[in-house]
Amino acid sequence: MIFQGTVQPGFGTGAFYVSLPHYYEAFTNLLKKPPFPGTLNVLFTNEDYHKLDILLDSMCPLIISGKSDSTKGNWQIECYCVLVWKDNEQEKVRGLLLRFSRPDHKKEIIEFVSAHYLREFFQLEDNSPFHFRLIQ
Repeated sequence: MIFQGTVQPGFGTGAFYVSLPHYYEAFTNLLKKPPFPGTLNVLFTNEDYHKLDILLDSMCPLIISGKSDSTKGNWQIECYCVLVWKDNEQEKVRGLLLRFSRPDHKKEIIEFVSAHYLREFFQLEDNSPFHFRLIQ
């Protein structure tokens, strides 16, 4: 199944977290290459997000554990392998869809990480279309 959303501005926190040694090492292991130090935020319609959420709930994610917090408990990142592209699926690259146990933004915005700077690689701007499909 192919999903399409639109690129959104981020808060800049993705760059901070991806650069932390614990996450950098985990993303490098999952991507088989060092990650670009940042994430790409993509907004989905409520309907598409609901379909994606159901599909992700049926899959077994790759887990990166996070820190524990005495008031909010342990948090983690669920990672799903994806192929991503802008307009032409033949020009796709590998990445990870990230699902946070404690997200910073509304649920219909999903973050992606890749070895590539996706905005530059695909010449993306805010509101550009962005496509992906999950891979095993």
